[in-house]
Order: sequence, then structure tokens, then C-alpha cells
Amino acid sequence: MTLEKCNHANLQSIDTRWDSTLDMLERYLLLLKYIEVLSIDDRKLATKLVKLTLHTNTILERATKLLKPFKNATKLVDFLQFAIFFP
Repeated sequence: MTLEKCNHANLQSIDTRWDSTLDMLERYLLLLKYIEVLSIDDRKLATKLVKLTLHTNTILERATKLLKPFKNATKLVDFLQFAIFFP
């Protein structure tokens, strides 16, 4: 399997922002094909990676699609609150 160069870094969840967990999951799903290839080529890496089942990845994909509108609404509310205080 040949992959293009990936310019994305892994993201981590930040306790003070719920949507950072969503960002982390979206990035994981984006990088999944690269993670799978690396784990095949590098046995040492493969033992360190958490192996998620296809079912779990499907749940993560559905959850991120479900939560995306809430993230967009949160950003809009944050923007509107900022605009009220700093017109």
C-alpha cells in the first residue's frame, strides 16, 4: 500500500474544551490508514498501538458526525458572546 505524505500531527484532548476530544477523534480517523500501515511495517510500533476493532472505528465515525453540528453551534455561540462584549 502506498500512501501520500501526511502533514497532520496527532491531537490530544484538553480537559477544559469538550470539542478538543472531538478534534482528537476526527484526527485519529483521518490518520487511521497511516497508523495501520505503520503498524504493519513496524512490529515494535504495532505492539505499542492500541488496536481498535472495525466496530469501534465505525462508532467513532458516527459519533464524530453526530457531534460536529454541536461543535459548530458552540463556536457560533462563542463568537456571538465575544461580539456582544467587543462590538
